[in-house]
Amino acid sequence: MERQIKFLSSVHGAVCDVAWRARLDAEIAMPSTQDRTEVWWQYGGRVFEGWLASYGSLPVWAGADDAFQRWGVRHVLHLRDDMVSLADCGAFSWREHEEPQASPMEVAEWAHEWRFDWAISLDHVVPDYDATFDRHGLRSAPAEWQRRVDLSIRLGGEYLDACVTLGAQFTPFGACQGWSPQSFAKSAKAMRHMGYTHLAVGGVTGLPESDMLTVISAIRDAADCEALHVLGGTRLRVLPEMQRRGATSFDSTNPGRQAFMSPDGAYFGVAPESRWTCVSLPRAERNKAVRDNNRMGLTTNSDVNALSSAALHAVLDWGERKPGVKLDDVMAKIAACHDTHSASKGYLAAVYGTLMARPWEACVCRACKTHGAYVAVFRSAKSAQLRMYHNNHQFQLWMDDQFATWSDEPERRLF
Repeated sequence: MERQIKFLSSVHGAVCDVAWRARLDAEIAMPSTQDRTEVWWQYGGRVFEGWLASYGSLPVWAGADDAFQRWGVRHVLHLRDDMVSLADCGAFSWREHEEPQASPMEVAEWAHEWRFDWAISLDHVVPDYDATFDRHGLRSAPAEWQRRVDLSIRLGGEYLDACVTLGAQFTPFGACQGWSPQSFAKSAKAMRHMGYTHLAVGGVTGLPESDMLTVISAIRDAADCEALHVLGGTRLRVLPEMQRRGATSFDSTNPGRQAFMSPDGAYFGVAPESRWTCVSLPRAERNKAVRDNNRMGLTTNSDVNALSSAALHAVLDWGERKPGVKLDDVMAKIAACHDTHSASKGYLAAVYGTLMARPWEACVCRACKTHGAYVAVFRSAKSAQLRMYHNNHQFQLWMDDQFATWSDEPERRLF
């Protein structure tokens, strides 16, 4: 089965760096395409098909708004022609509130001013999922769930009106919310009736695979649409089935987020869904545990940085297979570095396994081919950005593997 479903990344390392640079240069000149720092331009390859930004995360972009309004998302981030940009309201950020913390016009205006390609209507998340209510009719569900679905439908209509008022050039997606297959189908029918030709389904991130697939089928059966985006639909094992049932795109923070959140499992392996622990080498000025020890007089910044630098060079020498470099000596320097704060024996054992396996040698991405073991070092923004590129590249290969092994024969499918 050929993969056609698009993967949109909602986190990647270049975004904050480029946004900050754009903020500083907003009154001077936009960086040219010759000054690209984004790893997908430096190293090429297919790492994702698009990028998603959330209105609910706007504080992250503080100060860069002028640049995005002036040049647009595609130009500021230097998205390639085969990539798409998608604006989402970020309903999860106000899930605890009774009402969305924005208006349809505000969200539409933001997507219009930043010149996104696609944009999803304003909606409100239903707090839970329970398909058993379908047995007794939609009105048997909790009143608050019903209110949020009805509110999302009404806001979808107002959002479409706002798009017309603004003369928006992006393609609007109607957000479908629900608590069961029938309630999602109701949302989809309402959105199509309003005039949406493209739909998005929200609130399915935490659902079991079988429930999410049922929701996708319910929406597609209820409303014929040109495209269906699944918000947070990272289900590697069933991506082919998602596509077969009508999903055309999905987004995920997982490959990028795991690259910098924790060294545990931060480096994606060649085998599908395999992950390796990165070598964490603290920099004194950026590590809270080190700063706490400094205040207690147990360490100094210069001592910590010297140990960290020595360990880094040892790891890189090991990665390059330099003569005379022994893994036990490398581990001793890593352990000495971690004595300055705290590291469990389990963590050091996991690092030993990573260095022994040398997973960067089996990777074909240009980040690993160029930088080797440094991609598996948890230390700086640069290494995190390279690892984000690597993880997204590896995720693409994992997806290709799933589609290559998926069977068109119903009796051999998982669902």
